[in-house]
Order: sequence, then structure tokens, then C-alpha cells
Amino acid sequence: TRVAGEISMLDHLCGGRFIAGIGRGLGRLEFEGLGASMDTSRAVFSEGIAMIDKAMETGTLSFKGEAVVQPPRSLRPHPRSSLAGRLYASAVSPESAAAAARLGAGILLNPQKPWPAIAEDMAAYRDEFARHHEGRPPRPITSCQVYVHEDAAVAEEVARREIGRYYASVMAHY
Repeated sequence: TRVAGEISMLDHLCGGRFIAGIGRGLGRLEFEGLGASMDTSRAVFSEGIAMIDKAMETGTLSFKGEAVVQPPRSLRPHPRSSLAGRLYASAVSPESAAAAARLGAGILLNPQKPWPAIAEDMAAYRDEFARHHEGRPPRPITSCQVYVHEDAAVAEEVARREIGRYYASVMAHY
């Protein structure tokens, strides 16, 4: 309920201009730190996001699923607007992309695999989206790591070092 309330508050504060980015996470350290089981993470994530998405339309949090059970509660502050067209999911695995498509969410692409593999995942996402929704899916949002400096040699040196450190930490974390 807290996440839904924070999303609703943020929506009010920024006049409906924010894009909600969601991700299941999968790092062992994340789950251990929260005392949560990775075995149920996909179900908890999918049901929790479906509950929040519906609550932003109706103003009421309520869900009875296999992993999430939430008795009806009024969302406060009452939502300003739905997340339709503003909900994006990080999806590295094909399963996460399919879950995003079923929900009607757009995709946040963080290029962690070769582009041909990403293109295959996106084709599968679009097919799954079409099975559950009319119209075209939202255009994906892509992130990438960059470093800008007035001296190209410095930019390359720092980028290689710092972006390399970032990816090394990702590999160690996951």
C-alpha cells in the first residue's frame, strides 16, 4: 500500500508528468536483505504491479491472488490519473518482457545483451502485447551509460574506468 500511496503523491506533485518505472529485481543480495524468497518474486511482482495499476485507476487497493492478498483500502491521496501510457517495466528476461506486455506496460531497455537478442525479445514482447491489448505497445525507453568531457581522451579514459566499474558491480551483485 505504501508504494501505491507514494506513486499517487508523486503524481500529484508533478502534475501527472512522471513515468513510472518498475522492475522485479533479481539480485540475491536484494532478496536476502529484505528477507524475501526469490522463488515467489515473479508472482509477487506481477500481482503487486497489477494491484497498483488498478488502484491508480479506481482509488482502491484490493487484490486476491496467489502471492498477494490485499483487503480493500482507499488510496490516499486519491489518484490524480491512471498510469495508462506511463507505466514502463525493466525487462532483461523474456519472462519479464511477457509480464510487462500482459500488463500493458512499456519496456525499459538496458542493453545487457547483444542487439539481435534484444530485437528478438522485443518482437516477442510486441506479439504478447497484441494478444492482450488493442493498438500498438508504447515505444521502448532505452538507457545507456555515457561520460561527457570536453577532452575526448579524458572522456574515453574515465568512461572505460567508471562504466567498467559499474558493470563489474552489476556482475558481482547478480
